[in-house]
Amino acid sequence: MKPDRLAVISMLAAGLMMAHQVAGKAARDSIYLSTFPVSDLPKVVMAAAAAALLLTFVSARAMTLYGPRKVVPAGFLLSALMHAAEWALLGRAPGITAVLVYLHIVGLGAVLLSGFWSIANETFDPASAKRLFGRIAGGGTAGGILGGLIAERTAVLMPGPGILLVLAVFHFLAGAALCGLGFLAHTRSTVKRGGSLDESLSPAEVLRRAPFLRDLALLVLLGTLSAAFVDFLFKGGAAAEFGRGPSLLRFFAVFYTSIQVITLIVQTALTRLSLEKLGLSKTVGGLPLMNSIMAGAGLLFPVFPVFATARAAEYTIRGSLFRSGYELLYTPVAPAEKRAAKTLIDVAADKAGDALGAGIIQVLLLLTSSFLTAELLALTMAASLAASLIAARLDNKYAGALEQRLLDHAVDLDLDDIHDSTTMSAVLRTRTLVKRTRPPAPAPAQAKPQPPAHDPAFGRLAALRSGNVETVLATLRWEGRFGYVEYPQLVRLLAWDPAADEARKALDRAGTRVTGLLADHLLDPAEDFSVRRRIPRILARHNTRRAFAALLDGLSDARFEVRYQCARALDYMRTRNPELQAPRDLIFSIVAEELAQGQGVLESRQLLDQPDEEAALAYMDQTVGGAADKNAEFIVSLLATILPREPLRVAFQAFHSDDRLLRGLAIEYFDSVLDGPALEAFRKYVREDSARPRREPQSIMQDLMASSDRLKTTESGGDAPP
Repeated sequence: MKPDRLAVISMLAAGLMMAHQVAGKAARDSIYLSTFPVSDLPKVVMAAAAAALLLTFVSARAMTLYGPRKVVPAGFLLSALMHAAEWALLGRAPGITAVLVYLHIVGLGAVLLSGFWSIANETFDPASAKRLFGRIAGGGTAGGILGGLIAERTAVLMPGPGILLVLAVFHFLAGAALCGLGFLAHTRSTVKRGGSLDESLSPAEVLRRAPFLRDLALLVLLGTLSAAFVDFLFKGGAAAEFGRGPSLLRFFAVFYTSIQVITLIVQTALTRLSLEKLGLSKTVGGLPLMNSIMAGAGLLFPVFPVFATARAAEYTIRGSLFRSGYELLYTPVAPAEKRAAKTLIDVAADKAGDALGAGIIQVLLLLTSSFLTAELLALTMAASLAASLIAARLDNKYAGALEQRLLDHAVDLDLDDIHDSTTMSAVLRTRTLVKRTRPPAPAPAQAKPQPPAHDPAFGRLAALRSGNVETVLATLRWEGRFGYVEYPQLVRLLAWDPAADEARKALDRAGTRVTGLLADHLLDPAEDFSVRRRIPRILARHNTRRAFAALLDGLSDARFEVRYQCARALDYMRTRNPELQAPRDLIFSIVAEELAQGQGVLESRQLLDQPDEEAALAYMDQTVGGAADKNAEFIVSLLATILPREPLRVAFQAFHSDDRLLRGLAIEYFDSVLDGPALEAFRKYVREDSARPRREPQSIMQDLMASSDRLKTTESGGDAPP
């Protein structure tokens, strides 16, 4: 089923879920504060947090064993039955029922909210997730507005426990929608999903072994802690302003509905722009930044309208910018880890923040009878600043997790060469996409070079310039070392196909003595194209900064094959000497120029050199199948000079596969590692590439098999470059 259709069902489920959440918050707060004084609020918050933590561990284990598509819809249906029971009990035992409603909405509601996003993460691939999650969250926001309006009208038309029946209907319909979503998503083709951690691990063990997830948990805890302090000030002021009963319910309903309207506006206008321009860390970091600002405002003007504004701002940013960015942070996490840890982070860390905040408030209330406004706002600011520091370092850890996920998914591609870093890093391959017939090897030379007696070097030079194939080959195969007199002629012979291979071998034997000479010929635009395209393969062996610099300059050559060979040479040199560094701006600029050529130009490119025996050593395994190989290898080689090679290779493999999930993951990876013009060019390239007709599976399999055969030839031939 198409992702857009699944997104519609997801938006419906999100709308019903958020309608329940908004109406449920109004019901929870009004029922409890109409029954108990505000000073008892920290106690029930701590109890609700404890209940949520218990449910978190139970649900995390259940989702690890059975998956969120089975567990979460069942949870929604169970919640609907519980609301019906609470409706029946409220009139008979209001105190107990008020506590049960609070525990139910806070504890189970948070688990179900996290579970819904777990289903969404497993339903959509990374590229679709980035495109659709904003729409799904927007659908949830619209549902929240409707839920708030219904709650307000219910307070007027059905005062008392009627709101609990409304909540039961919301969760029943949400559970039914998720059942349908799970069924339809299950019919789509799926792939075996890799994971770096075993699915039998407990949530706590997953969190212990994954630093990226620990940072997310700490970010959630600190964000909730700061919100708990402001929430207490807000609800205490609301109870003082509006009293108890239906008027308090109407206030909370209007308040939460207004927040949903503002959230929808922010979600629509700013979320996508923020994600694209600011990135994930700054987008999620907007929440603690806003909390710090509003805490400062509260210190200056400690009145109820400021507290209400601070709470509204926190809700708005959390439900729009923070939620969209935060869910995307789970994109690179393997499903095994996500199922075990996501609920633990989303709910346990969140409720731990609630419990910690409520505990601090309770201690302060026991120590003094005054309303500690300044102290709570100062604590809010401190917790928010700490959360901002954690959010600032998420981008690097997110990119690292993406790389790990790509490496995990490499197993799914089922290629023998997937972890062969030696073959991956080899360079200067001259194989073309179409296998060509080799010309017969020249017969053993009969003629002997006849250098003049007075100067052997000039004699060899004369033989090299003779134009006779047998004489030239015999001279090139001389076992001695040529001198500076012969070297320029050896370079010229690179343009003569019958002698080019032997000339290259002779120049290889000369080593770094000819680095400067080769660099001059490579960078001379008037030099023969055949000479320029064959020089990088020789310079690759020199492993010096001078050779590396010449190859970097060669990347600006007007001919693609010269640029291609220079890139492969740079890649090879980097594997031998990691201290050789290419400028990131230069590499990104070249990548941008190449991708801007368009599919037609890219797919028309082929190499001219015929393969030879040493070229069968194939520096780099076939990156992708099809006519785009050389362009992909060229760009991989360029980026490998500044980025980790193995995840980069796997990303290109996945990008050119017909597996939608892997391709989407590769797109997400490149979105995270590319920058500036290279990123913009890649995004345009992806849009153009997506319009191409898909190849038949049989064609892809043939290409993969051909690639595997060539790789076996490479491995049997040795590890030295031609």
